[in-house]
Amino acid sequence: MKVRVKFFSTFKELFGGDETTVELGGGAGVPDLLASLCGARLECRKALYDDSGKMRRDIKLMKKGKDIEIMNEASRLKDGDVVLMFPTIFGG
Repeated sequence: MKVRVKFFSTFKELFGGDETTVELGGGAGVPDLLASLCGARLECRKALYDDSGKMRRDIKLMKKGKDIEIMNEASRLKDGDVVLMFPTIFGG
């Protein structure tokens, strides 16, 4: 299946553009997508994961206008999905 990923802010530089299309196997989820995006690049893995190996809390992923929860069924992807990836903005 093919999933399109659109990058915003600092992720444009990290991934080298505004968007990319990733080819994944059937039944793939968000963790599979992130692994495919990073490959073996340590810089990418450090940008996406904390020291315990969990996705950093300051990253927002959305699909169809809704937050994607990394480890539940909502994280399953389908052919043609578009995933938005951007850093969460903190402040007050």
